[in-house]
Amino acid sequence: MEILRQAVQVTFHWRDALGGMWVIELDAAGIRLVGETESFEIPRDRWPLDVSVAAVKEGYVARFCGPQRDVGFLVGAEGAALAEVLGHVVTAAPRDVAFAEAPPDDRPVLFPKMNRTTVLALLLAGPAFIPVYGVAFALASLVMLGLGRRSLRPSRDFSHVRTMRRFTLLWLLFNLAVWGLTTFKPSDRQRPRLRRADITAPQISDAPSSARARPARQEPPMMVYVVVAIVVSLLSLSVHECAHAITALWNGDDYARSLGRVTLNPLAHIDPFGTVLLPAILFFTTGMTFGYARPVPVMPSRMMYHRISDIYVSAAGPVSNLLIACAGMGAYLLVGRVIWLVFPEATIWEYRFLSPSVEAAGLPGAAVWTAALRMLSILVLMNVGLAFFNLLPIPPLDGSHVCGNLYPRTIGRFFDAIRPYQIPIFIILLWTGAMRAMLGPTMSTVVWGLQWTIAASVGR
Repeated sequence: MEILRQAVQVTFHWRDALGGMWVIELDAAGIRLVGETESFEIPRDRWPLDVSVAAVKEGYVARFCGPQRDVGFLVGAEGAALAEVLGHVVTAAPRDVAFAEAPPDDRPVLFPKMNRTTVLALLLAGPAFIPVYGVAFALASLVMLGLGRRSLRPSRDFSHVRTMRRFTLLWLLFNLAVWGLTTFKPSDRQRPRLRRADITAPQISDAPSSARARPARQEPPMMVYVVVAIVVSLLSLSVHECAHAITALWNGDDYARSLGRVTLNPLAHIDPFGTVLLPAILFFTTGMTFGYARPVPVMPSRMMYHRISDIYVSAAGPVSNLLIACAGMGAYLLVGRVIWLVFPEATIWEYRFLSPSVEAAGLPGAAVWTAALRMLSILVLMNVGLAFFNLLPIPPLDGSHVCGNLYPRTIGRFFDAIRPYQIPIFIILLWTGAMRAMLGPTMSTVVWGLQWTIAASVGR
């Protein structure tokens, strides 16, 4: 403190959390921070509000609140010296300074925090709708939320953690409601009379032949299915790419955020050729369609743990699609259960098979119920397919980044060698049916599991 009173400058050379070198200069007028790309000054009367030092196990964490972002340092004994100086300044500061005042709320957060337990709680909350066994996932999710509470801090850096915790709790309540409706069924005396034809295909029904015949109904034009598929595709791709971008931000890479990719707006992720032109050409020429969104640029060198962080970012996209599929499946079971309980004489054709041609009949507003069931079935099947397709270890899919980072000396080097030819290799594997052969067994198993879930929810 005597040094500062004599206006003699004290200088520290520290590195921030991202490895950038900073020069911190203290004198009687204030603190100046000079970095590699930016610099700012904190006047002496703002020290109690914008400068803090906290003792941690590894040493001291010094934090400086700048006009645009915060800068933090993990230091040793020099942090104790800075804390002593700040302590003297706080006690000697004028009384009209509001020491308890928080930093301005409009100050942007550079890198929002996210902990693994909160993410794991969200993942475990997804399958909590499964009849009978879903309660185990719900309990595990609640345990993870309890464990994550220990690392939660009241600062604005943890705003994403608090938001995800609230969302996880709401999703758990929804899935537990679906679990309760599908697990605890009314007894045979209280159960509404429901023919097996109402929930299964007509060919395996034990109802009379007159009841097994599916009523004739004019199918909607193909363009309706195309519009539904386009809407579901844009939603799924937007969530997929946004998951990549926000996971990169949580791991220390804000490049995607600077490009406006941390958003669910489809316009930020649409590629003019891969999302619009290519699917249209394939649909009108071959009857099939394929497309892709604009890839999210990621810089692993800016992340905290490089390879591990790159694995998290690559896996975030497929995992987000699986979470969408879980949400759609829960809604599908809920709609079917509501129809069963409210309209016991209604018939739902092909409900158990999660078919896009599912149809509800014999109830008011049958067209609306049918449209809801069909859209949910398309949502589930498309997101399951998109998730496992992207997990294939073929460049440039997300699975290749995961495998390449897990085994950098073998698979990683092989993928780096073939990366200049990844587009021709990808097209050959796609058009020869090799990808379908690799994806077919997994998709069959997953669809069988979804059909078992529906059968268990209706008691068959």
